[in-house]
Amino acid sequence: EAGQQLLNDPKFADIGNVAVREDEDKDADLQHITYLLNSDNPKEKSIGVSKLSGALKNDNFQERFRRKIDAAFKNALPHIKESILDEMSYQIYQFGNNPRHQVLLGMDIDEFAEENEHAIMGTLGGDFTGFQEIDAVFDAGFNETNKLVNYFQELSIKSIKRAIEELIDAGLLEKIPGANKFKMTKETYE
Repeated sequence: EAGQQLLNDPKFADIGNVAVREDEDKDADLQHITYLLNSDNPKEKSIGVSKLSGALKNDNFQERFRRKIDAAFKNALPHIKESILDEMSYQIYQFGNNPRHQVLLGMDIDEFAEENEHAIMGTLGGDFTGFQEIDAVFDAGFNETNKLVNYFQELSIKSIKRAIEELIDAGLLEKIPGANKFKMTKETYE
């Protein structure tokens, strides 16, 4: 009960509001940095690179950036699913006359995710401001971003696998019994 009184205390609300404002300011900093990095003005771009260099040395910035990557993938999941269905339809169209092709027999989920990651994620870049900000930071080429780039790629593969599982659950893809494989259902392709 004492804790509840503390939460209701107006002084405590001010402290909470300050924390929220600080988070908003930090997000605004990232948006400002990416704005500068994407600028056509060489002086602004240089300022952006300098600000990013300092920010990357801060563990809090890296953690916030990791959360930004998480949020971008969460928002992108429906589009990843759509891109997977498009890729499967394309492969069936290309190779459908060959009854022994893997697209008709079943594709390994892990292999599909790794082989098609670039194509699937490539369809998303321009559509999501979250990915645009992430790309701007990665394109700056700092060694400090290597762990973040690896995290992004791991999450990319995991998101594709999760999307495949959700498409199987929805009946749009079919899991091959006894294997880590899937294929598109005839109803989905037609």
